[in-house]
Amino acid sequence: MTKKRFRKIYVEITNECNLSCSFCSVSERETRYISVTNFELILQKTHQFTDYLYLHVKGEPLLHPNLSDILDLCAQYRLKIVLVTNGTLLNRASDILISKTAIKQINISLHCYSELPKNLSKELYLQTVFSFISLAHRETDIVISLRFWNQANGSKEMHLFNTELFKAIETEFNLDFSIAETLKPAVGLKINDKLWLNSDFEFQWVNLSLPPLGTKGTCLGLRDQIAILSDGTVVPCCIDSEGVINLQNIFERDLQEIINSPKATAIINGFRNFQKVEPLCQRCRFFD
Repeated sequence: MTKKRFRKIYVEITNECNLSCSFCSVSERETRYISVTNFELILQKTHQFTDYLYLHVKGEPLLHPNLSDILDLCAQYRLKIVLVTNGTLLNRASDILISKTAIKQINISLHCYSELPKNLSKELYLQTVFSFISLAHRETDIVISLRFWNQANGSKEMHLFNTELFKAIETEFNLDFSIAETLKPAVGLKINDKLWLNSDFEFQWVNLSLPPLGTKGTCLGLRDQIAILSDGTVVPCCIDSEGVINLQNIFERDLQEIINSPKATAIINGFRNFQKVEPLCQRCRFFD
């Protein structure tokens, strides 16, 4: 089997979210939802370049009114889908999610737990997440990752609300070990064949107002992945959530033309030579 150009491509089907968490940067982009027609155009131009689509950059993908049609198209193009969700809408979308064969993994960002709105109780939120996991385990082979990307950088201290979450998970899944004592940043913790816990440090969304960190460094952007924003803008990676490094628009150009452009080529060659040529990359801490 021929290896495809990218291990994964991020496609932002909407940049709107139903939460306003402090760890997410505030977007200055117009709120958009990709139409089914434009999404299929993206698939036509990307399916030969990857086997995996991640339906996420910013926004909550379960908000999309045509999610069912989008996932059907992914199956038609034989693409494997990873969804990233805050989990608050899993009840509403559960029938769709468990019926779609294209979905291989769902990442639930539990670090939103501490910032849920007052009209959504934490108990109800956890009940929603646990009920969906139980349903998915019974009806599908979908792998679920519960994410805790809220550790203080440079510290072993976990977020205060994680204690509540860990205890709830230990009780729900009858665990005989302490999650707090076992879970390590950037190392997955297997609960069973279909359920993992993942923890990592908080990271700062990069923007040009941040001070530069230097030109030395590398990244997997444009080498391992690319991202496509909801307006069609192609960027080197999922961290460029505002489309600062605009490599042209997927609705106007073929992907091969975009990744062969002088700008994209300079970025790739720079990373291969341990050089960050773009000002935004020079301010990014994510690869650290």
